[in-house]
Amino acid sequence: MTIIECSFIINDIMRVKNESKKDAIFSATIRMINEVGYANVSMSKIARIAGVSASTLYTYYENKEDMFRKVYIEAKKLMLSAGSKGINESETVKQSAKRFCFNVINFLKEKEEYFLFIEQSSSSPLISEAMYEDINVQNQKIY
Repeated sequence: MTIIECSFIINDIMRVKNESKKDAIFSATIRMINEVGYANVSMSKIARIAGVSASTLYTYYENKEDMFRKVYIEAKKLMLSAGSKGINESETVKQSAKRFCFNVINFLKEKEEYFLFIEQSSSSPLISEAMYEDINVQNQKIY
């Protein structure tokens, strides 16, 4: 095996490991905000729940507000993506709307913690118009 091949293998392993850390941080953020609210959450608490060092959080997020915004956007995109599964242009608008609603309801049943987080967070002053624009890109696929 060449050095280049070893390098690709190591990069692939690290990428998977980094994705698992990011997923753990995502889940811990949602869980903590649902349990104690945004004001009572700290980066160190989230790091502890996620099983990572606090410095690891800062490789993904600038600060607590940035983390909150990015986790909110990701949760909304996951919900919208789940809602649009199986929808195709050959269906009537009514069929597509029913399928979307059915899909979203199933997503919310399976991922109740995401729903609670999204619901609680959507009225936060930290959610800006720019974030809604980012989420609307995902909405365009559904429209």
